[in-house]
Amino acid sequence: MTIDPQPLKKKRNHPSLLNPEERVRYIKNQNRDRALRYRQKKEAAYEHRMSQQAVLRQAAANSPTEMLDSGVNVEHRGEIDGNITVNDSAQNKPNATKNPIVDGLATQMTPPDETPVQQPQNQPPEAPAFHLTARDRQQLEADDSTFTPHSWASLAAIIRTNRLEDLLRYPSDLRRYLSWSASTRAAYGSITAFLLQERLHWTPLPSLDPEAGPQFEFVNEIPFADARDYKILRNDWPYGLEDGIVHLVVWLKTPIPTTPDTGDLTRRSRELVEGFMARVFRRAAGEGEEERGSKVLWFKNPTGLQSVRGIDHVHVLVRGVGEEVVDGWVKKNGS
Repeated sequence: MTIDPQPLKKKRNHPSLLNPEERVRYIKNQNRDRALRYRQKKEAAYEHRMSQQAVLRQAAANSPTEMLDSGVNVEHRGEIDGNITVNDSAQNKPNATKNPIVDGLATQMTPPDETPVQQPQNQPPEAPAFHLTARDRQQLEADDSTFTPHSWASLAAIIRTNRLEDLLRYPSDLRRYLSWSASTRAAYGSITAFLLQERLHWTPLPSLDPEAGPQFEFVNEIPFADARDYKILRNDWPYGLEDGIVHLVVWLKTPIPTTPDTGDLTRRSRELVEGFMARVFRRAAGEGEEERGSKVLWFKNPTGLQSVRGIDHVHVLVRGVGEEVVDGWVKKNGS
């Protein structure tokens, strides 16, 4: 009996089931699809960027120091797309912290002379720091006194209904994030370059395809299968969250398969992510199967909402856990 290999081959849509040559082709196709989606949104992104710059110029004209952390105490909490809690003295937000890296970039637009900055060779052109939605643009004109931080119930509803564009930052944090993004791009060339050099400390593999995003040497091609292939970091610029909610980001060297038409996670990918959440986060947080979602939530932004594109990452929100537990997640696998 002869079996036609073609139908079987069509089912081999996960990198773990492909031979090396097919896997390389699969990853290149994934990156090419991402680049295509980026180009399709380029015109809209340009319009958003122009609008963003106009708002920043107006704000800078009204108050030259506003965009450079004037009157703000910041403490380093983790990684880009990561957890800085910012307290504006005028607005009296909770959790005043200090971030020396952000402060340094606000006053020094270029890196130290003794530390030359190198751009990854296989990095595609970047869009703005992130996609500014209509609500983001409204936030830029608002102040912190009118902002209601996200509660756990609000976060659960947004994630459940996939309304991720409704996740918002404090207005002052959003303005500082845009200013920080501009200074970081000036110093490092891109947000991705900063992340790779200062946070992840990963070196991309050489690539001849300028359209492809960074690719890395990994231990296991299955996402989350080996701790050496991912890092857990705090989010430097979290959404506006109620006290007690911590925002973490899991960065991966291995791409997470998505559907080619929508970019959403495949069913198998969701199973991999959920298995990882149960194994690493839910167990340590003391969340049982019958309590799923009471202490741990997760989501993966679509490309248009991502601050850092080209490096797969998953957002994790946790509550009701001690700092020693959070530090254990970060120190065990992060920096």
